[in-house]
Amino acid sequence: MPKVREGDRKQRMMWVGLQKTLALVSIAAIGWSVAFGLAAEPDEVAAVLEGQGRPFAVEEGRLHGPGWQWLVEHAGAARFTLIGESHHNAETPLLTAALLHALQPSGYSAYVVESGPESTRLLMEAVAQDDVDAGVSLLRQFPFSIAFLDQKDELHTAAAALDLGYEVWGVDQEFLGSPLLLLHRLSQLSSEPDERARMDDLMNREKAALERFLQTGDQSGAFLLSASADDFAALAATFPKPDSEGARIVSQLRHSAEIYRAFAERRYYQNNATRVELIKRNFLRQLQGPDGQLPERRALIKMGSVHAGRGRTPMHVYDIGNFAAELAFAQGGESFHVLVLAAGAVHADGTFHSWRERLPHLAPALDRVTEDSPMVFDLRPLRALLTQKAEKTEALADLQEAALRYDALVVYPRFHPSRPIVTPPGP
Repeated sequence: MPKVREGDRKQRMMWVGLQKTLALVSIAAIGWSVAFGLAAEPDEVAAVLEGQGRPFAVEEGRLHGPGWQWLVEHAGAARFTLIGESHHNAETPLLTAALLHALQPSGYSAYVVESGPESTRLLMEAVAQDDVDAGVSLLRQFPFSIAFLDQKDELHTAAAALDLGYEVWGVDQEFLGSPLLLLHRLSQLSSEPDERARMDDLMNREKAALERFLQTGDQSGAFLLSASADDFAALAATFPKPDSEGARIVSQLRHSAEIYRAFAERRYYQNNATRVELIKRNFLRQLQGPDGQLPERRALIKMGSVHAGRGRTPMHVYDIGNFAAELAFAQGGESFHVLVLAAGAVHADGTFHSWRERLPHLAPALDRVTEDSPMVFDLRPLRALLTQKAEKTEALADLQEAALRYDALVVYPRFHPSRPIVTPPGP
């Protein structure tokens, strides 16, 4: 395969590596939120943070201990619990699966994930009708068609949610590789031979674009980057009935194309603003009942850390984290926001990379985490202490931002890499 330049690699991420890009964005957001500065943390801040730490233990996939009990108690009292993650690690899906089980008696009934609505629905239907193996087969038949759920740990967590009676909702844009799956479904839904022939033609174009990308790193032929207004008009005309399955798929593909094109054209604010608007609209649509009203459903929402906090994000938009907080408040409830990170990460080659040097102002938290004892920290007591200081270092200002956006911090001793169902090609 030809060598991919750094600029080309960024474009390549939009196809099979977008998940890794989102993971890096989330880690960057953690850095922005959790203080990567150099100044020493005041003793009073360290004392507050140390005093709010509670350990928990993980044994054979089960969580227990005072930290776990505290987390479940506060999440159980909330209308929405939001998990802000860094993606592609094995620990966060395990934590999520345990929370799904623990929160079901409190009335939680929806699990919300950072993937496309229609591709998630098709994947979950396959799992529900058969088992996880059916989902794995679908993902291998249509590789790179869905973000994050194509990791074994994530798919098993979603399958566990189904077994517990949860609905699993994707609320993000459809992934750049999703058209192979979604056009295949549109072909199945087409009632006329000429309609199926049109879908088959689009699928063949997409297959050729995928092959070209795998050979050269050029993804410009991808449907979501190359489809014309006429292509979408023809698709919409084929499925004219509002809110039919076909119409929903076409609508999500059209909105996703707008998002990817904005990114490709380096209109980054528009890319983020349009994406977040779609996320919130998809979430709201899933929440609404048949009569259009908003029943007081409880949901566990797992997104990248840039999305899951309150207030304005580092991308200068008000994301689903803030939307969920305001919606819960409007209905007389509250939201609970949990930031999940680690003292370091184990790479695929087995080497360990410490995050301690990058997170010096969380030293009181990181230093309390041992190999056998992850910790949960209540960040809320930091708010009054930090906001009342008229002058503060940039580091403390960033730590303040983290405490305002998130209620709790979960710290693992280390993250281990998640296990992909379909391995992205090199380099």
